[in-house]
Amino acid sequence: MAEPEAELRELCEFLGIGFDPKMLEYHRDREDTRLVDHSRLAGPPTPGRRRWREQMQPGDVERFEAIAGDLLTWFGYARAYPQPSAAARVRAVLDRAALAVRIGLWNTAVTLVRRSPVWRLRQAYIRRTFEEGSTP
Repeated sequence: MAEPEAELRELCEFLGIGFDPKMLEYHRDREDTRLVDHSRLAGPPTPGRRRWREQMQPGDVERFEAIAGDLLTWFGYARAYPQPSAAARVRAVLDRAALAVRIGLWNTAVTLVRRSPVWRLRQAYIRRTFEEGSTP
C-alpha cells in the first residue's frame, strides 16, 4: 500500500500484461452508493487501512496466526506469534472444524436448492431470456 504503482507494475509484469497509469485511478469513476458494503473500494489504495495486528485484540491475532500462520510465513509476513500457545492452537483446530461444518452445510443446502423445481424454472427463464438477447 505504501507504493501502489510499483506493486501494480510488478503484478502486471507477473501476469504478462501492460501497465496503464489509469489502473491506479479505478476509484475515480465509482459511485459510492453502489459500494455500500465495500466503501473502501471507492477510494485509492491507502497505507494503514489494513493494520489488522494493531486493530485486533492480541488474543485474536494469536488465534488468527494459529490458523493462518504457515500461510503468513510462506507469503513473507512477519508474525507476532511464531509459536502460538496451546490454547490458541486448540481454538484454531475448533475454528477450522466449525468452518468445515459450515461449508458442508452450505454445499448441502446449495445441492438441495438446485434440485428444487423453483430453481429449474428460474434457470429455464434465465436461459430463455439470454437466448432472446435481453437481460433478466
